[in-house]
Amino acid sequence: MSFYEERILPHVIAMACSAKPIQKQRQKIVPLAEGRVLEIGFGSGL
Repeated sequence: MSFYEERILPHVIAMACSAKPIQKQRQKIVPLAEGRVLEIGFGSGL
């Protein structure tokens, strides 16, 4: 892995995923999931 992929990109992804508009959207959508749900995660792993 490059320095960017290992050290910078995870923090950029974490910051983007914690943005208020994203959090609000997740709060609306996630509770609607029912039955058998497969979560395909996206995140930094931090």
